[in-house]
Amino acid sequence: MVDTGTWNQIKDFGPFLKSLSCAKMVIDHHRTQDDLGGPHLVDTSAEAAGRLIYEACLALGVAIDAEIAKCPLPGPGHRHRWFRHSNTTPRTFALAEKLTQAGANPNALFDALYDRNPLGRLRLAGRLLERLATTNGGQVAYSEIYIADYGDTGSTPPDTEDLIDYPRSVEEPK
Repeated sequence: MVDTGTWNQIKDFGPFLKSLSCAKMVIDHHRTQDDLGGPHLVDTSAEAAGRLIYEACLALGVAIDAEIAKCPLPGPGHRHRWFRHSNTTPRTFALAEKLTQAGANPNALFDALYDRNPLGRLRLAGRLLERLATTNGGQVAYSEIYIADYGDTGSTPPDTEDLIDYPRSVEEPK
């Protein structure tokens, strides 16, 4: 398991995971961990699980080629909203540089992660924006998504990923 270590996050995949007789391992950078039936490679100081995958490959002597390099790059890229969060460090950029030198294509990865949206997700975003409001003199912005919105828009709960960025982006009044 990568980037999660709790049963509640893997939901319907849990019974399948339990049924497997193969060796299992958790690679994660989150503190909360359940016993998923294998050893845990957890480093809470890592900015993303992608870093841990990269370091595991190096420790195992795996050559980082273009095919492998494109796999860990979304970790630090996505986890940091493509390097826009305050927890992005020089170490994060150094990893991205190494992966890019090995053949990862940041532009193609960004397009695949952020510039492709199912129509239902865009319609759900529209609902969120229709309901966007502020309080406390514009200092707090908020919105709502209702359960019925998923069926009405053809979206699913995972389509809410990153929609919080809209209320977060509302500029405080001057």
